[in-house]
Amino acid sequence: MLLGETTLPFNPTAAAHPGRTDADGCHTCRTNCASWGLPTGDYHCHEPDPPSVQPPTTAPPSPTPLPTDEQKGEIRRLYLAYFEREPDAGGTNYWSELYARGRTLSAISLQFAQSNEFTERYGDVSDSGFVTLVYNNVLDRNPDHAGLAYWTSMMAAGRTRGWVMIGFSNSAEFKAKTSSLPT
Repeated sequence: MLLGETTLPFNPTAAAHPGRTDADGCHTCRTNCASWGLPTGDYHCHEPDPPSVQPPTTAPPSPTPLPTDEQKGEIRRLYLAYFEREPDAGGTNYWSELYARGRTLSAISLQFAQSNEFTERYGDVSDSGFVTLVYNNVLDRNPDHAGLAYWTSMMAAGRTRGWVMIGFSNSAEFKAKTSSLPT
């Protein structure tokens, strides 16, 4: 898998720093990073509390939910949109399973947007330059004036590149374009 994510088996900062993770259980490590084996400034996500912290139960643990075909399709389209390539089997399984267990597509997309592969493909360009590259790379066409204005205004209002990539990867145009591709 070319795209990695730092995921700790439990949320060590939840007790020490309540409320300092985002809605997806993710945050940027600022203090005590080395004690967790992370570089300072690393954006990473935490899984729910470890089993030892959860209340004891006599019932067997519930099975891990399996990803739906729709979830796998969304992950596949994210790979195609971000990297212009099919995901490897390990990548599809990894991200689809996280998605099925409750990780949001926004959190997954944010992780993709922070990958070296994405940074190398899109570089450090203006919002307008980024949107133009997305149109070219994802939809194989130049942006129309209204589309360019819409997406750049969304970014100016605070929407992330990850949010934009979800918009393109889940667009009817991209779904039609990728539905005929072999998987």
